[in-house]
Amino acid sequence: MGLEYLLDKEENVVVDTIKTSIESGVNYFDCLSKLRYSEASHTNEGYLKLGKALAGLRDEVYLSFLAFVDKPLSYVQADFEFYLRVLNTGHTDVFILACCDKAVEYEAVTGSGGLLDY
Repeated sequence: MGLEYLLDKEENVVVDTIKTSIESGVNYFDCLSKLRYSEASHTNEGYLKLGKALAGLRDEVYLSFLAFVDKPLSYVQADFEFYLRVLNTGHTDVFILACCDKAVEYEAVTGSGGLLDY
């Protein structure tokens, strides 16, 4: 289940939606990177609501993180560390590499000191 559409919803809606989804058998949640958004609704507050909704439920779900590799590594690292912090988890279950369309981006991901090393 994608969570992007919940970022601008009221906290009670976010919590109820995620808990109802889990109770209904949903156990995979896609948490889109903050780097792709500049709208006010996609601020830290929206992501903090997701963390509150998943509190105490982390062992019941799989979480994915979408890393946009066309951004500088330092941005991706900061975004990922934010994701781990607000979702109160020490790991992601699925790490998706997106926008790796050019040879230079592939090299930045796979080369020494690149995203895969991180």
